[in-house]
Amino acid sequence: MVVVNYPGLSTGGALWFTDLTLTDPYYALPFISAATMALVTKVGIEMGTSADQMPPVMRAFMTYGLPVVIFGVSSQFATGLCVYWTASNAVSLVYAAAFKVDAIRKIFGIPPVVPIPSSANKNFAISQVIKSYK
Repeated sequence: MVVVNYPGLSTGGALWFTDLTLTDPYYALPFISAATMALVTKVGIEMGTSADQMPPVMRAFMTYGLPVVIFGVSSQFATGLCVYWTASNAVSLVYAAAFKVDAIRKIFGIPPVVPIPSSANKNFAISQVIKSYK
């Protein structure tokens, strides 16, 4: 839609990004997009797990590396895509916050989250591979 100059994209922006077909000259939207993605990853809404349940290397990459990659990539994209990503991440954060409230979980029949003990999570994958090999 950006390449074919869809009607309204070149004049449909707001604030400092009036043209949604161009890149953000101030890099503010790519930064906001990367920051909201970091929050979504921290909450764990996209992966179905919280960051505390990930292996340490994956947690470090998802928490620090992925936002840097997203910032670098999205700074070269059209502003319209960054607006979309930011809005999508904001909605994901609202959902994550809403579904952490016990009353809302009860209304929708969602069972409570049972925390996994840290000792059970340690070396789980390696021990399963070794057991299945034998």
